[in-house]
Amino acid sequence: MSVFSLRVLVVLLFLAATGVIVTASEQGDYTVKSIAVINSDERGVKLNYPRSIFYDRVADETYVLGSGERELVIFTADFYPVISVGHGRGLMGVASCYAYQEQLFFCLGGSSENPGLIALYDRALLPEGELELKGFDEVDTFKPEQVVFSNGFFYVVGTGSHGLLKFDQEGVFVERIIPRAEVLGIEEDASVKFFAVDSKGQFFLLSEELGQIFVYSEKGKFIYKFGTKGGSSGKLSRPRALALNEELGLVFVVDYMRHAVNVYSIQGDYLFEFGGKGVGRGWLSFPSSIATDKRGRLWVADTFNGRVQVFSIERRGLSLLEESVEPEAENPVVGTSGIPVVKIESEKLEAEKTLPESSSVSVPESAPDLQSESELAEDEVQESDL
Repeated sequence: MSVFSLRVLVVLLFLAATGVIVTASEQGDYTVKSIAVINSDERGVKLNYPRSIFYDRVADETYVLGSGERELVIFTADFYPVISVGHGRGLMGVASCYAYQEQLFFCLGGSSENPGLIALYDRALLPEGELELKGFDEVDTFKPEQVVFSNGFFYVVGTGSHGLLKFDQEGVFVERIIPRAEVLGIEEDASVKFFAVDSKGQFFLLSEELGQIFVYSEKGKFIYKFGTKGGSSGKLSRPRALALNEELGLVFVVDYMRHAVNVYSIQGDYLFEFGGKGVGRGWLSFPSSIATDKRGRLWVADTFNGRVQVFSIERRGLSLLEESVEPEAENPVVGTSGIPVVKIESEKLEAEKTLPESSSVSVPESAPDLQSESELAEDEVQESDL
């Protein structure tokens, strides 16, 4: 190793030890800040393996689902826990939740006779019935895991069926979108783990098994796909959820096995990633879900650390905590062979003062190290079906 190479290595090690990760690119500068760590409900009880997050833009509240007797905890915009409910309200084995108008929709686990259902609740978290799905072949074995209302229809994904299922407002099956991809030279159907809908009605379908995102138009026409399966930097090992920020044209994908969040342009170009396996602030341990609020902040379910971390994203001096603007069409955020400058920092907000005493904020001693592909097999044994 030359003297110059040795000096470069020393500088890189210094940057990692001081908690700053820097990679250069002419495409722009990005700063990721962990601005809050939430680890308890309104009673001061620790969050128990938070696994699903939903942000309600109307109420400006964030729903966090986990395990235990009280599976649901609702947080305000300043990270304060309002209420926690669960088994007493019939919420058991909740996979996800969704809000539309005056109703809440919960995808619940079921029994061998009834594998799952979509329960309807009012805004006071009182049960009102269920959305019965009917008219498709797998109805007796299908377990819904996510539901979204868009363009006058309900869209659902779950286990026991491939693709994205479309239903009318009475729960009658209309059609489905099934992504197809080539695996070992053979084209096959791709299962959909999670999906998001943008303001144009376009669908972003996430396939965990393929490590890819498939984008479809409002009419169900395939547009493009992106993402690469793998365990190294820039790839997706076990992606569990995604979130969109249309103001900056970004897509965030949380990777359960790489303990990281991959960031792409809305066109599908890989930009950068942040996270890494660890317990300090800014680190992640088997993250399972992600959501963006109207301030552009990212809420990440840091599942095995028993907490939710909230991150802010800044680009070229523009903070998403401030009023953001639509990127210019002639200068979109796109990736090339380079990677934008990424800094991972920690910051305390005044809002932290409103958190319960049991909530904590810690600063990492060093920058997170993302897992390499060789380490993934070792972590597989720790995975459980949450």
